[in-house]
Amino acid sequence: MTTPSPKTTAPLTTGEFGFSASEGADWSRYLTYRPIYPPSFYSRIFDYHAGKLDPRVGWDVAHDVGAGCGIVASTLASRFQTVVVSDPNEGYTELARRLLVEEAPSPKPEKRFRFVRERAEDARSVQDGSVDLVAACESIQWTDTRAAIAEFARQLRVGGTLVVTFYSRPKIAGDEGAARAVSKVLESFNYPFWPVPGRLRSQIFPS
Repeated sequence: MTTPSPKTTAPLTTGEFGFSASEGADWSRYLTYRPIYPPSFYSRIFDYHAGKLDPRVGWDVAHDVGAGCGIVASTLASRFQTVVVSDPNEGYTELARRLLVEEAPSPKPEKRFRFVRERAEDARSVQDGSVDLVAACESIQWTDTRAAIAEFARQLRVGGTLVVTFYSRPKIAGDEGAARAVSKVLESFNYPFWPVPGRLRSQIFPS
């Protein structure tokens, strides 16, 4: 287990759950170094959803697909009455429940969430046309995309919102030298990500 610095909260148990049912992962490091969504990310989603003119679409139910430890679900719960938190991996939804309901800086009532272990392509516990917004953030690349999109369409109310996001390489305009340098750095990792400084868990699971 890593020793937390004075500015961080105590880490989760190393190797508690993994990125598959058979792998271990240090979730304290994941929460510390994962690129964080800025407020503008959620504002854009909520503003778009609020602009829907169909009276059948509201703020009742959101579904965080491939939720992992519940980073997106935490903010969805600030606007939606109920958030379905789903992930196909063993242990993830229990971890999300613990972080959202017990250990968040401002825990939310458990009745605001529904935790289910299900695949994006086959979330049969979610009823047809019952969801106002489906969010698949940094998870669509792990799915059978055609099947997942069809499943999202089944769940969504008429006029509902689908949010699909994933990280891509940053693009630098106006400086070819800098663009080449950044490209070489990213290629050396063989993965399109960029490091970010550590931050408090309260930044990831806001009030």
